[in-house]
Amino acid sequence: MERDHYLRLKKAYELLTGFKSKKMMPEDIEPGGYIFPDKEKARYVFLDLAATREGYVFSRDPPEKVRDWMKRDVNTIWISPAPIKGSISPRTLIESKENLVEILRRGNVVLLLENLEFILAKEDFGEVLDLMSTLRDAAIAYGSYLLVHTIKDAIEKKEWVILTSELKIIED
Repeated sequence: MERDHYLRLKKAYELLTGFKSKKMMPEDIEPGGYIFPDKEKARYVFLDLAATREGYVFSRDPPEKVRDWMKRDVNTIWISPAPIKGSISPRTLIESKENLVEILRRGNVVLLLENLEFILAKEDFGEVLDLMSTLRDAAIAYGSYLLVHTIKDAIEKKEWVILTSELKIIED
């Protein structure tokens, strides 16, 4: 338990020092789309931005686990191929593009999508890229935020380059 606490603090410290070296803080980032190779750092930025905004988390982790990590009640949708109440499949996520755009259209919204590599393993890269591009553009247009976590080494190099041309990388 102590080690887990130490590792969380270390990630938060690394994230903040990275932002500080750029002379900014997480809450200073502009609306748009961002990609994070580290899930905990993505979650910390989400927490900072969601402190004053409506937030949604789409994760491979069960909602209870996400809420426990974040120490607060957050709108959480479990991405799972299993037919579990309250979950959606990767296919359903892609097919929900218009609904996700409507969420971002409200303005001042933070949408965190975790484990993109899992979705990429299940679905066509072109469709996933179309979803990310659409959500990024909607976030910019409506003053919202799209935060995407993916493990860099779990996807093809070409796919990483394309994703990072659409979504601004936060700390490589």
